[in-house]
Amino acid sequence: MTCHPSRVPLLSVTVLLGAILGCDAPEPSPGTGVGNPGAVALAIGSAEGFRFVGGEVAIERLSMLGCSTPEGKQEDGVSLSAATLHFDPHEALEVRSGTWCGLQLEMASRVALYGAIDEDDDSTARDHTTGHLPNGDDDNDPGADDDDSAAEEIDLEIYLTIETLVSTATDAFAIDGERFVYELGEEGWLSLDELGGQAIVGGDTGLHQVLVNRIIEHSALYADTDADGRISADERAAGPLTD
Repeated sequence: MTCHPSRVPLLSVTVLLGAILGCDAPEPSPGTGVGNPGAVALAIGSAEGFRFVGGEVAIERLSMLGCSTPEGKQEDGVSLSAATLHFDPHEALEVRSGTWCGLQLEMASRVALYGAIDEDDDSTARDHTTGHLPNGDDDNDPGADDDDSAAEEIDLEIYLTIETLVSTATDAFAIDGERFVYELGEEGWLSLDELGGQAIVGGDTGLHQVLVNRIIEHSALYADTDADGRISADERAAGPLTD
């Protein structure tokens, strides 16, 4: 059935009224928020020769990137402002539903990473651990122990100044209640040997910009199909959603 202007009282007619009149509602455009919001957790790619045991970064803004269409670039979906995350799988940022073509993360602080060396263990064969600052006293964790003996010993401290991370997708992906993990770096992006005995890496070291570039170039978004805030072997094998 064709809708005639005389039968539509207002240009701002709702989809419901359009359905009553027999009009077909337009399909949502890519980048348009519909459905249920999703969630994105942050993780750090595993290292060689040591493992990450904690970290922290203040996020200024997280945006899902709209897709380019023949009609032009769709509006981005700004989802969050001002939050501090600790690379904890139980923490996640809510993101707008819709169909998107990437993700942009704007930082309000340095990325702080803490590592521990297992002298008699091959850390590359272990699942890397992410979480709050390893002080053994986390009011947000009901299982935390107030005894400092429960804390992980920190052997390495890495501080990276990264203002913005952008990861784009070749194929659009939909968010309607799903969960995701955004991994900074990738598996094996940093080795203990490469640190050359440095216990602290910051902006005044020659290695700093090398590591910043690796995170900028190799961070990616993965579907978290089991919703545990981590990237499982199957989820990694399925490949990232962004390039």
